[in-house]
Formats: sequence, structure tokens, C-alpha cells
Amino acid sequence: MINNLHTLALDALVDHVAILETDGSIIYVNEAWKQFAKANGSPLGIDYKGTNYLDVCRTSTGIDSDDALVVAENIYQIVKGNIDQFYLEYPCHSPTKKRWFGMRASALEGDAPHQVVIIHSNITERVLAEQKLQTKHSQITSILKSVQDAIWSFTLPDNRIVYTSPSFEKMYGCTAVEFQNFYYKMIISPDDLPAFEDTLQQLHSTDFADIEYSINHSDGTMRRIHQRMYVSRDTNGLSSQRIDSISRDVTELRLIEEQKLQLKLQQDRIEMLQHIARNLYDDFRMPLSIINTNIDLLSQPTSCETQDDFLQSLKMQVHLLEKLISSHDDDIATVT
Repeated sequence: MINNLHTLALDALVDHVAILETDGSIIYVNEAWKQFAKANGSPLGIDYKGTNYLDVCRTSTGIDSDDALVVAENIYQIVKGNIDQFYLEYPCHSPTKKRWFGMRASALEGDAPHQVVIIHSNITERVLAEQKLQTKHSQITSILKSVQDAIWSFTLPDNRIVYTSPSFEKMYGCTAVEFQNFYYKMIISPDDLPAFEDTLQQLHSTDFADIEYSINHSDGTMRRIHQRMYVSRDTNGLSSQRIDSISRDVTELRLIEEQKLQLKLQQDRIEMLQHIARNLYDDFRMPLSIINTNIDLLSQPTSCETQDDFLQSLKMQVHLLEKLISSHDDDIATVT
């Protein structure tokens, strides 16, 4: 069945190849199979022909015995013609390093019962890469769980949300599915909804958008949300219509800013009142002092002529006070 050219071709493969007869006995193994067996303790020059692969799997013991039984059963089903092929990935660690293999069993052409070709491929590099990727994914997921900002992505024009971080539902008070089904029209404040929808339209022609709006949270509170959106584009500069977004709850921040503003206004008012009071004091101090002096003088025995001078001085100071009061009408109104 296998001529010399076939043998040369199969021996050139890095995968471990065996061909089974319909009863499960091995009729051929390639050079890679032999070298792997040698490297893992099999005697040099051992002839695998005639060894029944199914019996070896069925009598296997140890932690991999369950997988071996699954392999034997599926190879038997291939021989019977019930299935065409079978694939299984399994660990095959050595004392010095970790290894993983993928085993594929396929029926050779012809009527059942079929001969079966078995190929074991080293998939260690791929598995290690997947494990590394999974570790990074777990780390990123852990970080995102600790981030209060909601990180999410959606597509336009269908508003389909393709990713949300764990904080999204807590921030918006609804699930991503609810939000994308135009539920946002119900939770975003009517005063802010037109600006929000206009911003979505602007994303077709811009790379970035920044917006702030209020939402009616499901817990009954009103929240203020600041959202920053970035348009994802391909290498040709064309929009892929995916929008990556970061939302932050700025309710407390805006409340603090409002409190600071009110405090500043109050401080400014106090300073203004102090300034007005100083001006009033400075302007009224001299006339009032003169009036008091003239009153004291009038209370003392003096000639009529002198008293007339004092009264005239009083009238002048009263007139001056009236002019001062008139000039300070705005300040007095402010104080009031």
C-alpha cells in the first residue's frame, strides 16, 4: 500500500503519523513517530508493526486513561464507517517541559471497514500562546472590574453594543441589550437627548466626540454622565463604524463644582458688602463728626449770633449727608 515515495514524504513530516489496519493493528509509522518514541524511552529499533493501537488505548491506565478510551471508541467508529474523522487535544508533559498534542484520526478512502491514518501534531506553542493570552485577558478583566468608568464599544448606525466593561450596568442602571434597544431614549434627560443623538450623527464625519448628559437611573436618582467617544478606522482611514467609548459618572464632581461656585459667589458678596461698608463709613464719618460737634456747642451758653453759625453749619452738613445718601443709593440698595 505504501511505496517508497510515500514513505519518503511521510518521513519528511514533523508530525507523528501511523496507519492502522481495520482491526486496529499498526501497519506503518513514520520517522517522526519513531524519533519521538525513542526520545521518550522506547528502545531504539523497536518495530511497531502489528501492535494493536486500539488495545493499547483500551488497556491504558493513569490520568489519561479516560481520554485513551475515548480515542479507541472513536477510531472504532471510523473503522465501521459511522464517522469520517475524530480530533482530540491532550497534554503529554515530559519531566523537563510541558507539551500538548492534537491527535486527528481519519478514514482512508474506500468502503468500510476502513483503514485509519492517525496524526499527532505538537500544538505546544499554540497552547502556551493561548494560556498567555488568557492570563492577560484575566488581568485586564480584573483591572476593568476595579475601574469605575464604563468602557464600552458600539457600532453605527444600528447602535449595537459589542462590548461593555463590568461598570456599565451599574452606571446606567440597565443592561447593554436594554440600552441598545433605544432604551437610552427613556433614561437620558429630554433636555439632553437631542444633543446626544446629534453627537451620534457627527461621529460619521469625525474621529472624536465629547458629550455630557443627565440620565434617570433605575434607582430613582438623577446621574450626570460624561462620555468620550473615539471612532475606530482601518488602515485606509475608512470608518469601521465601531465606536469605542468611556463613560464617567460626574454627578458628585458637578455637585462639588456647584457648591464651590455658590461658595465663591457668597465670598464675593461678602467682600462687596465689606467694601461698600468701608466706603459708607469713610464718606459719612466727617459730616457726622461735624454735626456732633455743633450739637455739643449748641448745648453750651453762647450768643445768638454764634448759635446761628452753628445751626448754619448743621444745615450744611445735613445737606451734605443728603447728597452722600443720594450718591450711595445703589450701594444701600445692594446692602438691603
